[in-house]
Amino acid sequence: AKVPLAKVPLAKVPLAKAPVGAAPVAKLPLAKAPLAKVPLAKAPLAKAPLGKAPVPVGALPPSAAAPVTGQAAAAIAARAAAAKAATAKEAAAKAAAAQAFAAKAVAAKEVAAKAAAAAAAAKVSAVAKAAAAAAQAAAPVETFEVGEAVEMRSGEFEGCATQILSIDEGDITVLINGADVVVCSAPELQKAAAVAAVAAVSPGVEEVAEDPETMRADLAAKREELRQIMIRPDNVAPFLNRGRLVYMKDAASDLGWGILVSAAKSVHTQQWAVKVFVAPDDKPAGQMRSLHLSRLQKISKVRTTLPEVAAEAQESNALLLTTLNKVKAHKKFIAEGIPELDLVVEMKLKDEAVGTLIAAIAELGGRLAATGRSA
Repeated sequence: AKVPLAKVPLAKVPLAKAPVGAAPVAKLPLAKAPLAKVPLAKAPLAKAPLGKAPVPVGALPPSAAAPVTGQAAAAIAARAAAAKAATAKEAAAKAAAAQAFAAKAVAAKEVAAKAAAAAAAAKVSAVAKAAAAAAQAAAPVETFEVGEAVEMRSGEFEGCATQILSIDEGDITVLINGADVVVCSAPELQKAAAVAAVAAVSPGVEEVAEDPETMRADLAAKREELRQIMIRPDNVAPFLNRGRLVYMKDAASDLGWGILVSAAKSVHTQQWAVKVFVAPDDKPAGQMRSLHLSRLQKISKVRTTLPEVAAEAQESNALLLTTLNKVKAHKKFIAEGIPELDLVVEMKLKDEAVGTLIAAIAELGGRLAATGRSA
């Protein structure tokens, strides 16, 4: 237990001191090499600007610097404004093109409607023209002299007293009814003596004249047929505007022109009704009437301006009466009548019967006027 061998080496071994000052351990490169060449300590400092601030503004590219000002900002704003203006210009051009297309479509529809009306009018008189042409072709060609009294065989002045003014080869200039000068051909004329001779040979045969009352009844029927097309809700509803002048009748009397106050379709009955201020002859002070749409007779181009705020009934009626009387008393309307909406051009009714009915009404009205009777 007391062997001295354990103490001597532990306290006096010189091995611990000798390497401290003279041993080559301090000169080993292993301790210095990592400190001088390891890049880990310097790398973050060189690459820090990639993700972390602060970094001097001058060290960054212009795109990453602080907010742009001065000429650069003005250039950016100018480019943005130019892009916006180009977009607006393109949109305006598209809108203008769409409007032009719509205008052309409307014009085409109007032309088509007028063409349909003209075709219908031509169809109405086709039979009469064909008969006149056949009679003219069958009649013998006669010779005439200047100053001779003749009659028109066909055309617009058929049967009218005519005097020959001059003859130039095939053209014959005549004076009709002492007022109209017309150039015609020999087949369109017949001698007055021939007409008298026919009457003398056939005294019992008289020309059958059209009955004015029959024509008037036919004219009224055509007008009513046209009115029924006009008052169909799909056709007339877009024109039932507040303040527009409309011509109304009730079951018993003619109410005349009035001012439309409102128009609506009943939810329960699905029928249209109109509220109109009228001032018929028997009610000169005027009155407000609620009538079925079927009572509408005419619809005018004229629209008056009515206040939107409802007033007392008496005050409102007085205002409406003043407005209505002012329209009726207008000089132009007294002379020419209150103008109505054109069914084809303005209301754009597309029913094929419209053109035919308009032509028939015009033709019947002309024939009735020729008898000296009013339509």
